[in-house]
Amino acid sequence: MNSHFDCKTIREEFLDLARPGRELSAEAQTHMRECAACAAELAALRQTWSAMDAWQAPEPSVYFDSRLQARLREEQAPPARGVLGWLGLRWQPALAAAAAVALAVGISLYRPTTVVAPTQVAAPQGSPAVSDLEKLDKNAEVYNNFDMLYDDEENSSQ
Repeated sequence: MNSHFDCKTIREEFLDLARPGRELSAEAQTHMRECAACAAELAALRQTWSAMDAWQAPEPSVYFDSRLQARLREEQAPPARGVLGWLGLRWQPALAAAAAVALAVGISLYRPTTVVAPTQVAAPQGSPAVSDLEKLDKNAEVYNNFDMLYDDEENSSQ
């Protein structure tokens, strides 16, 4: 090991130093006293190692082996015969799909026999320019009278 430990050097050695029963060298101990971050990280690693050493794998369920064997037999069983088996389908989902298709066809073929009375359709409205021209046509005589009044006012003022 190096005679002088810096944070980078000691962190490269952490996995070796964190193992239980490993003693730190004098240089590593000096660095740990001077660097709180490295000391905290080493303490956390040592705690993790001790937790991993204390951990016991749980025992599998008493029915694990029988369920595993049943699943293996199911996977190794020959495929079902017939059209559905050839397509890799089970009969329950295929039956449900056929019922859904039959229901959809039945609903689409059902036509109510009630007669709907026709509704009055409003006459389409023309553009604003067309309606203005129609108003001018209908009221042409009134507008002509306005022109005559205007002409009379000009003649009288002269």
